[in-house]
Amino acid sequence: MPSRRALLASLAAAGVAPLFAGPAGAFAPEGFLGPRPEIRAWGKFFIVNGWVLTARDLETLGLA
Repeated sequence: MPSRRALLASLAAAGVAPLFAGPAGAFAPEGFLGPRPEIRAWGKFFIVNGWVLTARDLETLGLA
């Protein structure tokens, strides 16, 4: 059985990790309370936290 410190450290890491997700934070679920993705139009594509996506991708991910 893990020690109390190890358990608390893993719970803290699991709670803080999504805040430091970087580009993968663009794919956070709807109820995510962290920072929202930055979406910029670029021609017929969109730049979302460094990822190049189409309008269909945005709709699929629920970011449109």
